Amino acid sequence: MLALAEKERELTVKIGIGVNTDICCVGNMGSDQRFDYSVLGDGVNLASRLEGQTKTYSVPVVIGEDTQRQVTDYACVELDLIQVKGQTRPTRIFGLLGNAETALSPEFVTYKNQHDELLMTYRAQKWQEAERLSKKCRELCVVWGNEGLYDLFDERIAEYRIKSPADDEGNWDGVYVATTK
Repeated sequence: MLALAEKERELTVKIGIGVNTDICCVGNMGSDQRFDYSVLGDGVNLASRLEGQTKTYSVPVVIGEDTQRQVTDYACVELDLIQVKGQTRPTRIFGLLGNAETALSPEFVTYKNQHDELLMTYRAQKWQEAERLSKKCRELCVVWGNEGLYDLFDERIAEYRIKSPADDEGNWDGVYVATTK
């Protein structure tokens, strides 16, 4: 009975973390009427938007491209080329899935290679191949718990089969324009 009572008290808290590297302004700001310690800048806004995308991409930590360049030994996969709400230029975003040891594991290397191939076929608008690779990636990523990422890809592929993201000349830059924060 005690074991059951302890199990009932277990609480799972899921949070999303957005990390971005950029120059910003940090310190006490304001006037005598309203004074606050704060951080301001485009990079701060992007970090906030990345945090919001953790739900969309089903990963607990989303990092920006500049941050990923500084943690190349960590287990990261590119999630998308996205234009977040409030920004005019796209940025590559990555899911941080583990430490350096994880990044070197044969399981992660296999998974990352399949995921990179998926992104390449997806951006080339080869929907049937992208769909096949999405299924394969879904099987390989169970260890990291980000299967929801492939639900997202499957939804987009189904949508793009009906209405192509390409312009009239058949060109598509691969950028997804986010409509939510």
